[in-house]
Amino acid sequence: MGWFSKKKCDVDALIEHIDTTLASEISNTFEITDGQLQLTPHSQGLDILYSFTKKPKITVRKKISYQIKQKDLETGNADALYQEAREGLMKLVQIRLDD
Repeated sequence: MGWFSKKKCDVDALIEHIDTTLASEISNTFEITDGQLQLTPHSQGLDILYSFTKKPKITVRKKISYQIKQKDLETGNADALYQEAREGLMKLVQIRLDD
């Protein structure tokens, strides 16, 4: 098991881990200097919004979003949900950079 001690997802810990590590990981991987991550928990799940520019290539702020469904938060493993969100956001950032 990874950095969570429970099999069931600890949503607060997942949000904190995404907030503290994922934005910097994406920024470092794609050499983005002003990426911003916003997390919004709600009754249907957790929305993750990442917005960025990459000068001089991208001057208009681009936004991508990813959602973890409430059902997955209730039954899923936090490590697996983090990895799923990480991979999804990385793919979406790459697509937006290639636009």
